[in-house]
Amino acid sequence: MPASPDEIILKARELSRLISEHDLTRKYEQALTEITKDRDAQELLSELIIMGQELNARAARGESMKPDSPSEQEFLRERFEKKPAVKNFIQAEKDYLNLLKAVIEKIKNPAS
Repeated sequence: MPASPDEIILKARELSRLISEHDLTRKYEQALTEITKDRDAQELLSELIIMGQELNARAARGESMKPDSPSEQEFLRERFEKKPAVKNFIQAEKDYLNLLKAVIEKIKNPAS
């Protein structure tokens, strides 16, 4: 007998709770809190995102993936190394999103 909509919603709430209590979620939330308290880290993260978008756009057009200015790239690298909050946030976000992606994939393809 198939599950009722109410049973499905109940299981979804349980899954939501499990995800929210998972270590990866807590690490992500902690990293998010840290980065929101650090204006310089937020600005650096924004710059890195913009740089990534520009590189992706270049790749889509078949252009060189190199940044315009090696000195700008070096400057960003130095700032990145001095701001572990940015690195921690990027890694925590990646891990958290991978968890969500795995859950969504399992929902789409339960046999896999």
